[in-house]
Amino acid sequence: MYYEIDDIILEVILPDGNKLIFRPFYTSEPEIVIDLYKYEHYARLYLEKGQTILDIGSHIGVFALKAAKIVGSSGRVLCFEPQPDNFELLLKNIEINNYKNIIAFKIAIFNKKGSARLYQSPSAIAHSIVFPRSKEWILVEMNTIDNILNNLNINKIDAIKIDAEGAELKVLKGAINTLEAFKPKVAVASYHTPTQVYEVLKFFRTIEYETIIDQVLASPYRAIQAMVPIVYGYPKE
Repeated sequence: MYYEIDDIILEVILPDGNKLIFRPFYTSEPEIVIDLYKYEHYARLYLEKGQTILDIGSHIGVFALKAAKIVGSSGRVLCFEPQPDNFELLLKNIEINNYKNIIAFKIAIFNKKGSARLYQSPSAIAHSIVFPRSKEWILVEMNTIDNILNNLNINKIDAIKIDAEGAELKVLKGAINTLEAFKPKVAVASYHTPTQVYEVLKFFRTIEYETIIDQVLASPYRAIQAMVPIVYGYPKE
């Protein structure tokens, strides 16, 4: 029996004991594991047991699984991923780990409600609403964090991770009420455009958040440079 190499999936055990189903070829998914577990991307969110976490741009769930392990059964992780193939693997990864504290939403997060073209990337990790990386696109539902949380029984948000392939500022602008109400810590992947760090810092200043720019090592798929910036926003005490 023969298989197309693009169709092969593997299951591995991650350093924290989580199981992960992923596509080993042409997806850069192994590098995401390295970034999260070896280079400790988003570590300055300082997640703790019992917290409620938002994972925006969840992909296949590497960060969501790691967060769910930390926050435990008394916490929860809400994750958002619009791309159908990625979302299917996200659900499988939640299932094989038997996590009851992860809730997954098949939706793109933006600064308005509606639908949008999600441009498909040759790599499974870089589908984008704002960057037309190919001629191929699918129509996806989009909404704001504020709108979504208004319809859920959420009484706290402790931390938010955002990696939305260039739409990060739009995501933040659609979460103003959430940021003001819950004062969560926020981590923003800020390496998608040359001006993104400045734009994210400027946004955090408008809501009186303190900021840190964390230059972290990254796997080669992200950029030519060895370091990439993650901007953290913290509510002033």
